[in-house]
Amino acid sequence: MIVLSNDFFTNYWWVILLCILAVILVITLVIIFVKKGKKNNKPTVILNDLFIHLGGEDNIISHTLNGSRLTLVLKDYKKIDRNYLSSIGINKVLSMSNKYILVGENLEQINNELNKIK
Repeated sequence: MIVLSNDFFTNYWWVILLCILAVILVITLVIIFVKKGKKNNKPTVILNDLFIHLGGEDNIISHTLNGSRLTLVLKDYKKIDRNYLSSIGINKVLSMSNKYILVGENLEQINNELNKIK
C-alpha cells in the first residue's frame, strides 16, 4: 500500500491554487483588452456625409448637446436617414413633434461637426 505524506497534499493544493489564480488573471486580461479594442473602433463622422443624411445643411435649424443626448430641430424630419445614424453609433432616435433626440456614441463629435457650420 502506498502512503502519501501531508507534505505532498500541502504542495499539491498550492499548485492547484496557483493554476486557478493564473486562469483568473488570464481571463481578466482578455476581457480588459477586448473592451479596450471595442472602444477604439468607433466610427468617425464625416461632415459632408452627416449633412446629407440629416437632409442637408439647410435642413438643420438648431442642435443642442445635453450629456448623452443630442437634440436636433430640423425643417423636414422625413429627410433623416436612420440607417446611416445607426452605422455611426447612434443607438436610438427619438422623434417628437418639433425635434429629434439622438442617443448613442460619437454625439460630441457630431455636435462639434454641426458647430462648424452654425
